[in-house]
Amino acid sequence: MSSEWFSRPDDERHLSLGELYKAVRARAERATARTVETRALRVEASRDSAERLALVVPSRDEPVAPTNWSFDQMCSLAGTPASYLRQLPAPLAGINLQHGLLSHRAELVKTLDAECKSAWKSGSSATSVQIVSTLHGSSAP
Repeated sequence: MSSEWFSRPDDERHLSLGELYKAVRARAERATARTVETRALRVEASRDSAERLALVVPSRDEPVAPTNWSFDQMCSLAGTPASYLRQLPAPLAGINLQHGLLSHRAELVKTLDAECKSAWKSGSSATSVQIVSTLHGSSAP
């Protein structure tokens, strides 16, 4: 076993493919897919957590955290380099990302909201969002 396996949270350590399959299947069953327009996404940064951005997705009550891959996808849609935004404080990165999402052509994106139990060391769960795909043909100009 690699040292990476030992550094993972307990709920991400699987000794067999069967265990991994069960965990992935259970997460998929709890996940929710929806289609939203990029202009409807709201980027938030908290003063309490200067390193994290959150997204407010329409029809969700609380903000969700984008995955790394989704952050890259959003930056691409907004016309901003993800590597540059990662170097900025979250409030400044959030302002730039929000501006890009509002000023570029609106796209429909399919999101996948999934609970991530290992998101916090305390063992509580958080929700992350992943941009699954970009759908062309938004009704907005």
